Amino acid sequence: MARLARSPKLETREARIKLPTPADRRPYWKQLTPGVFIGYRKNATGGVWVCRIAAKAVGRTDAASPYLFKTLGAADDTADSNGVDILTYRQAFDAALEFAEDCKTHDKPAAKYIVAEAVADYLKEHYQKEGRSLARTLAMLEAHILPTLGKRIVAELTTKEINEWLMRLAAGKKRVRGGHLIDFNKKDAEEVRRRKASANRILTALKAPLNHAYRAGRVPSDDAWRRVAPFKRADAPKVRYLSADEARRLLNACG
Repeated sequence: MARLARSPKLETREARIKLPTPADRRPYWKQLTPGVFIGYRKNATGGVWVCRIAAKAVGRTDAASPYLFKTLGAADDTADSNGVDILTYRQAFDAALEFAEDCKTHDKPAAKYIVAEAVADYLKEHYQKEGRSLARTLAMLEAHILPTLGKRIVAELTTKEINEWLMRLAAGKKRVRGGHLIDFNKKDAEEVRRRKASANRILTALKAPLNHAYRAGRVPSDDAWRRVAPFKRADAPKVRYLSADEARRLLNACG
């Protein structure tokens, strides 16, 4: 275990509470090792740990920007640490150094870095470390993302391409247990809403590894997918009230 870089301002929740909240939300930075910094971004309801790494410090000559960034988790300001997404200063310190080591092991240039590799790196470096169940996520990735976008170079993805992919998801057949694809009634507003809600969830599953790749400096920009908006009002279930006839039948059945 690395020797802790002491920081009286950041080590305890009591000290962090006394820090003023910057108007520009700029983090309070503490250097851990040459080129590796941990940051504390204070919010009205608590703070967040972030990490900033100079690409040169980890030998990343392939990096698309001078710095690599990652959000490590929430600070234990208002809740006790769980070691996963709520972290003490010590835990955030260790996570920052671990991220720095991860950055050293990846040297593929952005011009050749494909979506499938971004997914693999995300699952290895972020998802599994949080102890999450992979089964559902893997099924979604393998069914809807890797077959169509897996071989695409991340840096060459366009907003138009991702939008068209999202539209095809919403209009395509729905997948049921066993991996079978079946048609849905496109004249049924509720069925259409469900398909859009499902497409939104898959879009979120795509953006997660792409954002991870961008924060790690493996691609130069996140503009292509950041500009893609999910379907609006797709997650709101249809609300229907009973007719007078239906209400009477229900009351009679209850009696």
